[in-house]
Amino acid sequence: MLLSSAQTSALFSRLDQLLGGQSPADTIGAWLGLAVRSRIGIKTSVHEYIHALLRFFDEEGLAPPEPAILRLLRLPDFSVFPELQQIRTELEARKMEQTADDPYARCQLHVGPFLDRARLRVVLRRFVERVAGPRVLVVNGPAQSGKSYSSWFVSHLNDTMPSFVTFAYAAEKGLAETYTLGDVARDLVQLAKGHLSTMPPQRAQEKRWAQELCIWILSALNRPGLPFWLVLDGFRDAPPGTQALIQNLAHHISQALNQTDGRLLLLDYEPRLLAPCPVEVEELRAIEPLHITEYFQRLLPGQDAAIIQRAVTEVLQRVTLLPTEPGWQSQVFIAVREVSDALR
Repeated sequence: MLLSSAQTSALFSRLDQLLGGQSPADTIGAWLGLAVRSRIGIKTSVHEYIHALLRFFDEEGLAPPEPAILRLLRLPDFSVFPELQQIRTELEARKMEQTADDPYARCQLHVGPFLDRARLRVVLRRFVERVAGPRVLVVNGPAQSGKSYSSWFVSHLNDTMPSFVTFAYAAEKGLAETYTLGDVARDLVQLAKGHLSTMPPQRAQEKRWAQELCIWILSALNRPGLPFWLVLDGFRDAPPGTQALIQNLAHHISQALNQTDGRLLLLDYEPRLLAPCPVEVEELRAIEPLHITEYFQRLLPGQDAAIIQRAVTEVLQRVTLLPTEPGWQSQVFIAVREVSDALR
Protein backbone atom coordinates (compact mmCIF):
# COMPACT_ATOMS: atom_id res chain seq x y z
CA MET A 1 0.00 0.00 0.00
CA LEU A 2 1.19 3.51 -0.82
CA LEU A 3 -0.20 5.06 2.39
CA SER A 4 -0.81 3.71 5.88
CA SER A 5 -4.38 3.67 7.19
CA ALA A 6 -3.67 6.76 9.33
CA GLN A 7 -2.21 8.63 6.34
CA THR A 8 -5.16 7.61 4.17
CA SER A 9 -7.59 8.90 6.79
CA ALA A 10 -5.74 12.22 7.07
CA LEU A 11 -5.68 12.74 3.32
CA PHE A 12 -9.33 11.67 2.97
CA SER A 13 -10.35 14.22 5.62
CA ARG A 14 -8.54 17.11 3.94
CA LEU A 15 -9.82 16.16 0.48
CA ASP A 16 -13.35 16.07 1.88
CA GLN A 17 -12.78 19.53 3.36
CA LEU A 18 -11.33 21.02 0.15
CA LEU A 19 -13.82 19.42 -2.23
CA GLY A 20 -16.87 20.33 -0.17
CA GLY A 21 -19.12 22.73 -2.04
CA GLN A 22 -17.01 22.34 -5.19
CA SER A 23 -17.48 20.39 -8.40
CA PRO A 24 -15.26 17.37 -7.54
CA ALA A 25 -14.51 16.42 -11.12
CA ASP A 26 -13.58 19.96 -12.16
CA THR A 27 -11.48 20.54 -9.05
CA ILE A 28 -9.57 17.29 -9.46
CA GLY A 29 -9.01 18.20 -13.10
CA ALA A 30 -7.67 21.61 -12.09
CA TRP A 31 -5.37 20.02 -9.52
CA LEU A 32 -4.01 17.11 -11.56
CA GLY A 33 -5.06 17.58 -15.18
CA LEU A 34 -7.68 16.14 -17.48
CA ALA A 35 -5.92 12.78 -17.87
CA VAL A 36 -6.29 12.03 -14.15
CA ARG A 37 -9.84 13.37 -14.15
CA SER A 38 -10.69 10.96 -16.97
CA ARG A 39 -9.11 8.05 -15.09
CA ILE A 40 -11.25 8.84 -12.05
CA GLY A 41 -14.45 8.83 -14.13
CA ILE A 42 -17.89 10.08 -13.18
CA LYS A 43 -19.04 9.48 -9.60
CA THR A 44 -22.26 10.31 -7.78
CA SER A 45 -20.83 11.83 -4.56
CA VAL A 46 -17.80 13.63 -3.19
CA HIS A 47 -16.81 10.60 -1.12
CA GLU A 48 -16.89 8.35 -4.19
CA TYR A 49 -14.60 10.79 -5.99
CA ILE A 50 -12.19 10.76 -3.05
CA HIS A 51 -12.16 6.95 -2.82
CA ALA A 52 -11.52 6.73 -6.58
CA LEU A 53 -8.71 9.29 -6.36
CA LEU A 54 -7.06 7.42 -3.49
CA ARG A 55 -7.32 4.16 -5.46
CA PHE A 56 -5.68 5.89 -8.42
CA PHE A 57 -2.81 7.10 -6.20
CA ASP A 58 -2.32 3.60 -4.84
CA GLU A 59 -2.36 1.98 -8.29
CA GLU A 60 0.04 4.52 -9.80
CA GLY A 61 2.43 4.44 -6.85
CA LEU A 62 5.71 6.33 -7.01
CA ALA A 63 7.01 4.93 -10.30
CA PRO A 64 6.25 7.94 -12.59
CA PRO A 65 8.82 10.78 -12.72
CA GLU A 66 6.26 13.06 -11.03
CA PRO A 67 3.72 10.87 -9.16
CA ALA A 68 0.25 12.37 -9.01
CA ILE A 69 0.06 12.18 -5.23
CA LEU A 70 3.23 14.26 -4.88
CA ARG A 71 1.96 16.78 -7.41
CA LEU A 72 -1.20 17.08 -5.31
CA LEU A 73 0.60 17.46 -1.98
CA ARG A 74 2.85 20.18 -3.42
CA LEU A 75 -0.11 22.37 -4.33
CA PRO A 76 -0.64 25.49 -2.18
CA ASP A 77 -4.05 24.24 -1.03
CA PHE A 78 -2.38 21.22 0.60
CA SER A 79 0.90 22.73 1.81
CA VAL A 80 -0.87 24.49 4.71
CA PHE A 81 -1.69 21.21 6.46
CA PRO A 82 1.25 19.91 8.56
CA GLU A 83 0.02 16.31 8.58
CA LEU A 84 -0.12 16.29 4.75
CA GLN A 85 3.34 17.79 4.46
CA GLN A 86 4.64 15.02 6.71
CA ILE A 87 3.12 12.51 4.30
CA ARG A 88 4.71 14.37 1.39
CA THR A 89 8.13 14.30 3.09
CA GLU A 90 7.92 10.54 3.67
CA LEU A 91 6.78 9.85 0.09
CA GLU A 92 9.52 12.04 -1.38
CA ALA A 93 12.12 10.18 0.68
CA ARG A 94 10.77 6.87 -0.62
CA LYS A 95 10.81 8.24 -4.17
CA MET A 96 14.44 9.29 -3.78
CA GLU A 97 15.36 5.81 -2.58
CA GLN A 98 13.74 4.32 -5.66
CA THR A 99 15.45 6.71 -8.09
CA ALA A 100 18.82 7.18 -6.37
CA ASP A 101 20.46 4.77 -8.82
CA ASP A 102 18.21 5.63 -11.77
CA PRO A 103 20.32 7.63 -14.24
CA TYR A 104 17.15 8.94 -15.91
CA ALA A 105 15.93 10.58 -12.70
CA ARG A 106 19.10 12.45 -11.79
CA CYS A 107 18.93 16.21 -11.90
CA GLN A 108 22.69 16.71 -11.44
CA LEU A 109 24.93 15.47 -14.25
CA HIS A 110 28.71 15.53 -14.37
CA VAL A 111 28.48 18.82 -16.29
CA GLY A 112 26.01 20.42 -13.89
CA PRO A 113 22.23 20.66 -13.50
CA PHE A 114 19.91 19.01 -15.99
CA LEU A 115 16.59 20.84 -16.31
CA ASP A 116 14.02 18.27 -17.25
CA ARG A 117 13.38 17.12 -20.82
CA ALA A 118 10.58 14.69 -20.09
CA ARG A 119 10.03 13.32 -23.60
CA LEU A 120 13.77 13.01 -24.22
CA ARG A 121 14.11 10.86 -21.09
CA VAL A 122 11.23 8.62 -22.18
CA VAL A 123 12.59 8.05 -25.68
CA LEU A 124 16.16 7.47 -24.54
CA ARG A 125 15.00 4.99 -21.91
CA ARG A 126 13.35 3.03 -24.73
CA PHE A 127 16.55 3.30 -26.76
CA VAL A 128 18.57 1.80 -23.91
CA GLU A 129 16.04 -0.94 -23.23
CA ARG A 130 15.88 -1.66 -26.97
CA VAL A 131 12.12 -2.05 -27.05
CA ALA A 132 9.84 -1.50 -30.03
CA GLY A 133 9.41 2.00 -31.39
CA PRO A 134 11.08 4.51 -33.71
CA ARG A 135 14.87 4.44 -33.63
CA VAL A 136 15.23 8.03 -34.83
CA LEU A 137 14.69 11.07 -32.59
CA VAL A 138 14.70 14.69 -33.77
CA VAL A 139 15.11 17.39 -31.11
CA ASN A 140 14.10 20.86 -32.30
CA GLY A 141 13.41 24.23 -30.77
CA PRO A 142 14.17 27.94 -31.09
CA ALA A 143 17.63 29.37 -30.49
CA GLN A 144 18.80 28.99 -26.89
CA SER A 145 16.08 26.47 -26.03
CA GLY A 146 18.66 23.82 -25.18
CA LYS A 147 18.90 21.42 -28.12
CA SER A 148 22.60 20.76 -27.72
CA TYR A 149 22.12 20.90 -23.94
CA SER A 150 20.03 17.76 -24.31
CA SER A 151 23.04 15.92 -25.75
CA TRP A 152 24.67 16.19 -22.32
CA PHE A 153 22.05 13.79 -21.04
CA VAL A 154 23.05 11.30 -23.74
CA SER A 155 26.66 11.53 -22.58
CA HIS A 156 25.51 11.09 -18.98
CA LEU A 157 23.62 7.90 -19.87
CA ASN A 158 26.62 6.63 -21.80
CA ASP A 159 28.83 7.20 -18.75
CA THR A 160 26.48 5.54 -16.28
CA MET A 161 25.21 2.70 -18.48
CA PRO A 162 27.97 1.52 -20.82
CA SER A 163 25.56 -0.69 -22.75
CA PHE A 164 25.93 1.37 -25.92
CA VAL A 165 28.55 3.51 -27.61
CA THR A 166 27.95 7.12 -28.64
CA PHE A 167 29.32 8.92 -31.69
CA ALA A 168 28.60 12.66 -31.62
CA TYR A 169 29.28 14.97 -34.55
CA ALA A 170 28.28 18.64 -34.67
CA ALA A 171 28.39 21.20 -37.46
CA GLU A 172 29.90 24.53 -36.53
CA LYS A 173 27.22 27.09 -35.93
CA GLY A 174 26.24 28.87 -39.15
CA LEU A 175 28.46 26.69 -41.35
CA ALA A 176 26.23 23.66 -41.98
CA GLU A 177 26.10 24.39 -45.73
CA THR A 178 29.88 23.82 -45.94
CA TYR A 179 29.72 20.21 -44.71
CA THR A 180 29.91 18.21 -47.92
CA LEU A 181 28.85 14.61 -48.34
CA GLY A 182 32.35 13.22 -48.61
CA ASP A 183 33.75 15.27 -45.73
CA VAL A 184 30.95 14.23 -43.36
CA ALA A 185 31.31 10.55 -44.29
CA ARG A 186 35.09 10.65 -43.74
CA ASP A 187 34.69 12.43 -40.39
CA LEU A 188 32.13 9.90 -39.16
CA VAL A 189 34.22 6.89 -40.14
CA GLN A 190 37.30 8.48 -38.57
CA LEU A 191 35.27 9.17 -35.41
CA ALA A 192 34.44 5.46 -35.31
CA LYS A 193 38.11 4.60 -35.90
CA GLY A 194 37.30 2.97 -39.23
CA HIS A 195 39.60 2.61 -42.24
CA LEU A 196 39.52 5.65 -44.52
CA SER A 197 41.31 3.68 -47.23
CA THR A 198 38.13 1.67 -47.86
CA MET A 199 36.03 4.74 -48.70
CA PRO A 200 33.87 4.12 -51.81
CA PRO A 201 35.05 6.16 -54.81
CA GLN A 202 33.09 9.27 -55.69
CA ARG A 203 30.20 8.72 -58.10
CA ALA A 204 28.82 11.08 -60.69
CA GLN A 205 25.37 10.54 -59.18
CA GLU A 206 25.56 12.04 -55.69
CA LYS A 207 22.54 10.12 -54.37
CA ARG A 208 24.10 6.83 -55.40
CA TRP A 209 27.35 7.80 -53.67
CA ALA A 210 25.37 8.76 -50.54
CA GLN A 211 23.92 5.23 -50.43
CA GLU A 212 27.37 3.64 -50.68
CA LEU A 213 28.83 6.01 -48.08
CA CYS A 214 25.95 5.18 -45.74
CA ILE A 215 26.83 1.47 -45.85
CA TRP A 216 30.52 2.35 -45.33
CA ILE A 217 29.73 4.48 -42.27
CA LEU A 218 27.45 1.87 -40.72
CA SER A 219 30.09 -0.82 -41.17
CA ALA A 220 32.38 1.33 -39.02
CA LEU A 221 29.72 2.16 -36.41
CA ASN A 222 28.41 -1.37 -35.94
CA ARG A 223 30.00 -3.26 -33.05
CA PRO A 224 28.89 -6.85 -32.32
CA GLY A 225 26.73 -6.89 -29.20
CA LEU A 226 27.09 -3.15 -28.58
CA PRO A 227 24.45 -0.88 -30.12
CA PHE A 228 25.56 2.57 -31.22
CA TRP A 229 23.94 5.97 -30.88
CA LEU A 230 24.79 8.47 -33.61
CA VAL A 231 24.19 12.09 -32.58
CA LEU A 232 24.24 14.67 -35.39
CA ASP A 233 23.89 18.30 -34.35
CA GLY A 234 23.09 21.31 -36.54
CA PHE A 235 22.73 19.83 -40.04
CA ARG A 236 19.38 21.41 -40.93
CA ASP A 237 20.99 23.58 -43.65
CA ALA A 238 23.50 21.02 -44.93
CA PRO A 239 23.88 20.67 -48.75
CA PRO A 240 21.67 18.19 -50.67
CA GLY A 241 24.30 15.45 -50.81
CA THR A 242 24.77 15.51 -47.05
CA GLN A 243 21.00 15.52 -46.57
CA ALA A 244 20.81 12.42 -48.77
CA LEU A 245 23.42 10.74 -46.56
CA ILE A 246 21.45 11.56 -43.40
CA GLN A 247 18.26 10.26 -44.99
CA ASN A 248 19.99 6.98 -45.87
CA LEU A 249 21.40 6.65 -42.36
CA ALA A 250 17.96 7.24 -40.87
CA HIS A 251 16.39 4.67 -43.18
CA HIS A 252 18.96 1.95 -42.46
CA ILE A 253 18.96 2.59 -38.71
CA SER A 254 15.17 2.74 -38.38
CA GLN A 255 14.71 -0.48 -40.35
CA ALA A 256 17.74 -2.24 -38.80
CA LEU A 257 18.93 -3.06 -42.31
CA ASN A 258 22.07 -5.18 -42.73
CA GLN A 259 21.88 -6.07 -39.00
CA THR A 260 22.32 -2.42 -38.03
CA ASP A 261 21.84 -2.04 -34.27
CA GLY A 262 21.79 1.69 -33.73
CA ARG A 263 19.80 4.79 -32.87
CA LEU A 264 19.97 8.20 -34.55
CA LEU A 265 19.54 11.49 -32.69
CA LEU A 266 19.28 14.62 -34.83
CA LEU A 267 19.51 17.95 -33.03
CA ASP A 268 18.10 20.90 -35.02
CA TYR A 269 16.80 19.10 -38.09
CA GLU A 270 13.71 19.14 -40.31
CA PRO A 271 11.90 15.82 -39.68
CA ARG A 272 9.98 16.06 -42.98
CA LEU A 273 13.25 15.44 -44.80
CA LEU A 274 13.30 11.93 -43.31
CA ALA A 275 9.89 10.79 -44.61
CA PRO A 276 8.73 8.04 -44.77
CA CYS A 277 11.15 6.99 -42.03
CA PRO A 278 9.37 6.66 -38.62
CA VAL A 279 10.61 9.49 -36.42
CA GLU A 280 9.93 10.80 -32.91
CA VAL A 281 10.12 14.58 -32.52
CA GLU A 282 10.70 16.58 -29.35
CA GLU A 283 9.93 20.27 -29.75
CA LEU A 284 11.70 22.20 -27.00
CA ARG A 285 10.63 25.48 -25.49
CA ALA A 286 12.85 27.84 -23.59
CA ILE A 287 13.41 26.92 -19.96
CA GLU A 288 10.69 28.47 -17.80
CA PRO A 289 10.51 29.18 -14.04
CA LEU A 290 8.34 26.05 -13.66
CA HIS A 291 11.25 23.88 -14.84
CA ILE A 292 13.53 25.56 -12.30
CA THR A 293 11.00 24.86 -9.53
CA GLU A 294 10.75 21.20 -10.55
CA TYR A 295 14.54 20.94 -10.56
CA PHE A 296 14.89 22.20 -6.97
CA GLN A 297 12.01 19.98 -5.85
CA ARG A 298 14.06 17.01 -7.06
CA LEU A 299 17.30 18.39 -5.66
CA LEU A 300 15.76 19.18 -2.24
CA PRO A 301 13.13 16.50 -1.63
CA GLY A 302 10.92 17.14 1.38
CA GLN A 303 11.83 20.81 1.75
CA ASP A 304 9.15 23.39 2.42
CA ALA A 305 7.68 25.17 -0.57
CA ALA A 306 9.10 28.45 0.80
CA ILE A 307 12.66 27.12 0.66
CA ILE A 308 12.15 25.89 -2.89
CA GLN A 309 10.73 29.26 -3.89
CA ARG A 310 13.70 31.11 -2.36
CA ALA A 311 16.08 29.00 -4.46
CA VAL A 312 14.07 29.71 -7.61
CA THR A 313 13.96 33.42 -6.79
CA GLU A 314 17.72 33.46 -6.25
CA VAL A 315 18.24 31.89 -9.68
CA LEU A 316 15.98 34.38 -11.43
CA GLN A 317 17.65 37.32 -9.68
CA ARG A 318 20.97 36.24 -11.20
CA VAL A 319 19.52 36.16 -14.73
CA THR A 320 19.54 39.50 -16.54
CA LEU A 321 17.87 38.38 -19.79
CA LEU A 322 14.31 37.58 -20.78
CA PRO A 323 13.32 34.07 -21.96
CA THR A 324 12.92 35.45 -25.51
CA GLU A 325 16.48 36.82 -25.64
CA PRO A 326 19.58 34.94 -26.84
CA GLY A 327 21.63 33.73 -23.91
CA TRP A 328 18.67 33.12 -21.55
CA GLN A 329 19.27 29.36 -21.51
CA SER A 330 22.97 29.74 -20.75
CA GLN A 331 22.38 32.27 -17.99
CA VAL A 332 19.73 30.08 -16.36
CA PHE A 333 22.03 27.06 -16.47
CA ILE A 334 24.89 28.98 -14.84
CA ALA A 335 22.60 30.50 -12.20
CA VAL A 336 21.05 27.13 -11.34
CA ARG A 337 24.49 25.59 -10.98
CA GLU A 338 25.70 28.41 -8.71
CA VAL A 339 22.63 28.24 -6.44
CA SER A 340 22.81 24.43 -6.36
CA ASP A 341 26.47 24.55 -5.31
CA ALA A 342 25.64 27.06 -2.57
CA LEU A 343 22.97 24.73 -1.17
CA ARG A 344 25.30 21.75 -0.87
